[in-house]
Amino acid sequence: MSHKDLLKVIPPKGTKSLIEQAREWSQVLQRGEVKTQHELAQRIGITQPRVTHHLNLLRLAPAIQHYLLKTKDQHGWIRERHLRPLAAIPDHNQQIAEFRRLLSDLS
Repeated sequence: MSHKDLLKVIPPKGTKSLIEQAREWSQVLQRGEVKTQHELAQRIGITQPRVTHHLNLLRLAPAIQHYLLKTKDQHGWIRERHLRPLAAIPDHNQQIAEFRRLLSDLS
């Protein structure tokens, strides 16, 4: 993948969900188009911790990821900073319970 093609992995703000973006970055890494998160970060012009934060969202329960993909957070209420603590919870059932609380709090 050329540097120019790799830049397409970062969509214009608001056009892709965090989950879509994380999945694309994960695929780029899995295919070996870049060797490390650090290399990916350098090529797309963000910090390595930012890449890690996005990729960690793939630890969210499949039901939460599905919700985020379906809604694309149309109201802009759900931020990455809300999702990071959820992704750190190992139990998907607990993640879902906390996500429901988050949705209730934000609405």
